[in-house]
Amino acid sequence: MTIQWIGPLGDAGVISDRIAESLPPNVVSDAQNVRFRNGEASRISGNDRYITPPTTENWIYAHWLQSDPSIDRALILVSDDSAFRVYFKTTVISAGTLINDHGAGPMHSAEIDGQVVINTGADRPERIFFFQQNLPDWDNTWTAKVLRRYKRFLVALNMTEGGTQYGNRYRVSEIAISGDVPQSWTPGAGSNAIVDTLDAAGVIIWAEELGEDFIIYTDESTHVMTFTGDIFVMQERPLLNGYGILAGRCAIPWNRKHFVAERGRIYVHDGRAATDIISGKAYEKVFPRMDTTNYTNSFCVPNRSHDELWFCFPETGAIHATVAAMWNWKNNTWAFRELPNARYIAHGLKLPPP
Repeated sequence: MTIQWIGPLGDAGVISDRIAESLPPNVVSDAQNVRFRNGEASRISGNDRYITPPTTENWIYAHWLQSDPSIDRALILVSDDSAFRVYFKTTVISAGTLINDHGAGPMHSAEIDGQVVINTGADRPERIFFFQQNLPDWDNTWTAKVLRRYKRFLVALNMTEGGTQYGNRYRVSEIAISGDVPQSWTPGAGSNAIVDTLDAAGVIIWAEELGEDFIIYTDESTHVMTFTGDIFVMQERPLLNGYGILAGRCAIPWNRKHFVAERGRIYVHDGRAATDIISGKAYEKVFPRMDTTNYTNSFCVPNRSHDELWFCFPETGAIHATVAAMWNWKNNTWAFRELPNARYIAHGLKLPPP
């Protein structure tokens, strides 16, 4: 019997939009839970339990504390009834209940100088680490769909104020002093705080830092805000017309670029120009299979140890993410893996117990 060598297998990933018989012997026409890397195909590992939090709570969010080298092994968990636990490695160092009832809605966090602020848009954002506190000078009638860090500022976007939603309004805090959250959101003489409106179609969905800039995404367009340091504090302008975002947490930074998922498109951009990166059957394995109601529970996450960026989404009939479309940015290949109805995935460093 003749044995034929068909490697390397990692050069093209999965190519499903051509007749299988027309592909070279080393190209795979379909695969699930398989990773192609460095000329090899390997099975993707399952899910390993890092910690075992109390089963009395439905834990829906995780945040790895990264910015302070002295505490960058801390993991924060938050449940759908506002309980929280802070772990150092696998040991609980703090536990309690959030000040505000954020509910079970999509949650995100902003980290500034080791201070973590939790936000859902359903109630006031609050500092959770090192201690609990509503954000100073935050009006009781305000909520923000998005709260992100930009340099030493916090930026609140898609505001509701006094019961009225302003989908393109954003507020920039006063600059934060070292080791603390910003103390003021009130514009005025001697303050860096501002309030402004994005001149754009659609509403603000998400925002993320990119180098020296702050990228603001609506569902229809992309804009850039830059700290000027002068009397105007910030300068904002359109960036990419026709390129928006699918949902909150669907843009992540990597290699001085952003990886972004929007309706019917996954693209990367460097703050100047965008490049679409998914097409053909890889596209068909994502967007036609996505749940048309719960797509807002999609999110992106990096898997840097494997040179991958993941777009995680719920399939038809699912509420939370059941599939990760994994793009290997070095090989420009796509692969796919199953997920266990994941609400969030936090990228961090797993360490052995102390």
